[in-house]
Amino acid sequence: MLAPGLMISACGLLLLGMNNKYSLVVNRIRLLNEEKRKVFHQEKIDENDSNRISNIELQISHLIGRISLVRNAVFSYSLAVALFIVSSVLIGLTI
Repeated sequence: MLAPGLMISACGLLLLGMNNKYSLVVNRIRLLNEEKRKVFHQEKIDENDSNRISNIELQISHLIGRISLVRNAVFSYSLAVALFIVSSVLIGLTI
């Protein structure tokens, strides 16, 4: 029963990579929100600042879509690992 242990370790490494990508996207959203707040707190907002704010909002909306995809991928992968563990245990019990 060496294969299930190796498979679980490999899946754990892949999950770690996915969680890292998730945290990078969240961090990017935080940085963009901070930049947007700084632009809003200026005394005078010119056309360039207005364009920058609309660009930031567009980027944030794209990142929110991406983060939901990554979150769903992490959940699905975790569920697959859990089902793999259950099936390995059930195979071990029947043998």
